[in-house]
Amino acid sequence: MRDPETMHPPTSPPALRIAGLEHRYGTMPVLDNVSLDVRAGEFLTILGPSGSGKTTMLRVIGGFETPTRVDCLSIGGIDVRGLPANLRDVATVFQHYALFPHMSVGRNVEYGLKMRGLPPAARRAGAERALALVRLAERYNGKVQHLSGGERQRVALARSLATQPQILLLDEPMSALDEKLRREMQTEIRALQQKLCASFIQVTHSQDEALAMSDRIAVMNKGRIEQLGTPSDIFVRPATRFVAAFMGMSNLLRGTITGIEEACVRIACGAASFLGVWTGPAAPYMGQAVFAGIHPIHMKIAPPGVASNTGNTITGKPGSATYRGGTTELCLASPLGDLIVAIQGIWQGAETPVALTWNWQDCAIGPDAAE
Repeated sequence: MRDPETMHPPTSPPALRIAGLEHRYGTMPVLDNVSLDVRAGEFLTILGPSGSGKTTMLRVIGGFETPTRVDCLSIGGIDVRGLPANLRDVATVFQHYALFPHMSVGRNVEYGLKMRGLPPAARRAGAERALALVRLAERYNGKVQHLSGGERQRVALARSLATQPQILLLDEPMSALDEKLRREMQTEIRALQQKLCASFIQVTHSQDEALAMSDRIAVMNKGRIEQLGTPSDIFVRPATRFVAAFMGMSNLLRGTITGIEEACVRIACGAASFLGVWTGPAAPYMGQAVFAGIHPIHMKIAPPGVASNTGNTITGKPGSATYRGGTTELCLASPLGDLIVAIQGIWQGAETPVALTWNWQDCAIGPDAAE
């Protein structure tokens, strides 16, 4: 027998494990061989445009949809394939909350506990604990129709938390809220998740929401996970042209690799040459067709002829300007097409050519989707 001092402690299973998940509606593929692990205590966001498969995946996890095929679907190490929704250790906060208008706030929160057969006293105690978590303890006897949008969302959240699920699923829970309230609820839900050390899986099409709330983000496109990583990975180091565009890299160029030095890649774009960071999933090679992406916030304007130490420079003529509050998005016509730069305040410059510069570390380069 090995010395116990040298043995590694057993690792706990992931909160969720999916392998080989496929689903079709008729002949139309919706999920295409998806595999994913979600760690215990992690806030994971499934992000993507409409039709990417993210909501279907959430429904499969929750037991509301039976997949065409799945090799592994386990929650806390327990195989849940074939188990109905009410027998899975998950709870769901739906997009439109699904509260019962004829019930009080407290009865709404108790509902899941009642379905699990708890006696009235235990149901009330559980509901009161859950309402206290979302700062609505005093609204137990209140009426749902008297609540604001944010309060209704909290009640829906409390109802799901009352059953103490291993995984909480959130189906675009803030889509019906106004901008100010949505930002407040993002902070509240994230703080609650960290306090409970629970596993939350959220579906959204909002990049800002995903970046603000997540430990990791899974970006979906056409039924597949295009990239899985931390918010900074996804935002700054997109692995594909789709992820770069979806995450707001509105400055996207096409080129060919002419030089490689570890993580630094040089590409030719027309007559211009640029440096960037390789972000693709496989190693780059000479002559490879690539995209180069730069966020508008990472571009700077300098007068023509001013030397730049940023690594990349091109001349552009200022055109239309769109004021966004704290910044203005300025469109510049360049030899490579229109480029966007985000400047502080309001643009008051002339329409004379300027130098547009950016650091090579802020330029993501990956394989062109056309390959």
